[in-house]
Amino acid sequence: MLNFLERAKNLKILVVGDVMLDRYSDGISTRLSQEAPVPIFKAKSIRYRPGGAANVAVVARAFGADVHVAGIVGVDKAGWILQNLLSAQGIHTQGLFFVPGRWTTVKTRIMVERGQLLRIDEEQTDWIGADLSSRLVAYVSSMMKMSPDIVIIEDYGKGVVSPDLIKGILSQDKEQDTIVSVDPKHKWYEHYQGVDLLTPNHYEACMGMGIDPIESSDNVLFDHLSQYRKDLGIGTILVTCGKKGIYVIGEGKSYWEPVEARYPVWDVTGAGDAVIVAASITEALGYSDQKMAKIANLAASQVVSKVGACAPDMEMLQREIQEEMFDDVEQDEEHTDTTDEQSEIAIEDKDDGK
Repeated sequence: MLNFLERAKNLKILVVGDVMLDRYSDGISTRLSQEAPVPIFKAKSIRYRPGGAANVAVVARAFGADVHVAGIVGVDKAGWILQNLLSAQGIHTQGLFFVPGRWTTVKTRIMVERGQLLRIDEEQTDWIGADLSSRLVAYVSSMMKMSPDIVIIEDYGKGVVSPDLIKGILSQDKEQDTIVSVDPKHKWYEHYQGVDLLTPNHYEACMGMGIDPIESSDNVLFDHLSQYRKDLGIGTILVTCGKKGIYVIGEGKSYWEPVEARYPVWDVTGAGDAVIVAASITEALGYSDQKMAKIANLAASQVVSKVGACAPDMEMLQREIQEEMFDDVEQDEEHTDTTDEQSEIAIEDKDDGK
């Protein structure tokens, strides 16, 4: 494969969805409180990172792409911090709408050594409403005139993604040669007709198909997804399935794509973000589903080896891609459709702050 990352730098990507601010309070806990049977945490430092759809934008920017982000934040300190963090990384933030009376979603993680003691969520999950949704669609419409290569819809269930927004985005795509990718939550599956890429985790896919994630077998889920893909004209579905790997449902045979356990797993936060960005870029560059899944797995395996949502190391990723001995000639290998247990994988069913 010719330098994958060099080609990625030519892409323009728009990320739309639930942006958040990840706040980390690092400290120590050595004793219990006398007031209640709970640990006493002594904070030593505070740090911030973009989260949710904002982290997706950060990952896309790490690939060298020209990245724009659109979403809703509150008129509050967290909103300004998030905007500044994104701007500092060269991400365009004109699509961030500061809304009076609505909170910026903040996930505060109380960290002890390399472990998480507690997470505190500050959020509003009700729909943002028709007016704000229309403003977001109008912004997307203006961006579509600039012919982005990829539009990523990130649904974390915080009220931004709705049928109106989805319809507005997909209607703009009809006359554009733009890859539309969706990282769904549990709802709106019936509205994703014609998208190029869908990347749910196993639980999200079960909820979207109305299947019990515990009682039903993988084969039942994948049969439903395969028919769903055909009925709605979806390009490819990548289902992240924890230790089993990624299940690929596309035009050819459906199959498992396992991941080599290259790194120890510390934190699965942000794994799904790495998957959708890497897969979307691979799709936009014209590579096969097989290579898409492999590169997505490589990117995610790096992310879960670190604490907190972050981007893969690009130099390391390029080296790992070369080690896989890819080339630019599309010669897809035959795959067998199996649901056998695979070797240890670095992608768990993601929480990703959801």
